[in-house]
Amino acid sequence: MKKIINGFAYDTDTAVHLTRWQSQVNDGYFSFCSEDLYQTKAGRFFIHGKGGAHTCYSPPRGDSAAVGEAIVSLTKREAQKWIKNRLDIDTYKRLFGPTPRGSDR
Repeated sequence: MKKIINGFAYDTDTAVHLTRWQSQVNDGYFSFCSEDLYQTKAGRFFIHGKGGAHTCYSPPRGDSAAVGEAIVSLTKREAQKWIKNRLDIDTYKRLFGPTPRGSDR
């Protein structure tokens, strides 16, 4: 997927895939959601998210919603927070090194 946000190009085919999070429900459910964290060659972070009708990725369509996807740009701090909120400390350390002030969260 490709998208231009604030004049910057984000492309899942050319960026480096860093990690993935997905909800605990199966792909066929309305609340299924997956998010992939990427970093562009210029160092910008973004999420490529996909989700069912009951997620923030579903585009509104009249009285119903459908499966959708989106690219969302993130600052480095937002990417770090995303990892802390969704994944484990080892993933954070692998991508960003020790946590600030040596804390585990």
